[in-house]
Amino acid sequence: MDSSSPVLVSSPFRLTGLTSSSPIILGAGGLIAVYLVHLLLRAVFSRRNLPPGPPGLPLLGNVFDIKGKAWLQYTEWAHKYGPIFSLNMAGTTLVVVSSHKVAGDLFDRRSTIYSDRPKSVMAGEILTGGVFLVFTIYGELWRRLRRASHEEFSFTACKKYQPVQSKEAYALVADLLEEPSNWRELLMA
Repeated sequence: MDSSSPVLVSSPFRLTGLTSSSPIILGAGGLIAVYLVHLLLRAVFSRRNLPPGPPGLPLLGNVFDIKGKAWLQYTEWAHKYGPIFSLNMAGTTLVVVSSHKVAGDLFDRRSTIYSDRPKSVMAGEILTGGVFLVFTIYGELWRRLRRASHEEFSFTACKKYQPVQSKEAYALVADLLEEPSNWRELLMA
């Protein structure tokens, strides 16, 4: 064999049938694999700081464990895992409090720690500009909004609206007496 002729080497690791789109497919497959490993690790390590609960399927959690009347399953799990237990519902973690006493301890006596609601970007920030009490996250802004709404809508504060309400009620009754068949439009106006 002379040095000018090419040498052909056969390898068992040689990939055959690859086309120009194969790197894209391999890359997408690799990204999917990394994402699945991330979800699995997150599911394993996120349970460390949660109350005990029933084991679930990877990625789906306890979705298929609740059949029919959920409160019966929750009662069974409360007897097995205690008054506070956690579930995984397809990636959403639920913490169930099944005792009135424990709920009172957590939500009344420690309300500053546990009183909050999920952040809703669409309803809480985009549609309302972040200043609508129902969608505001618990904090200083929530306290100021609640104080302002309490000042305007408390029982004693509502008395100042009574003259306007009476005037409008009289006008509505007069319109209803004139046109009783048109009651739907009058009530919606």
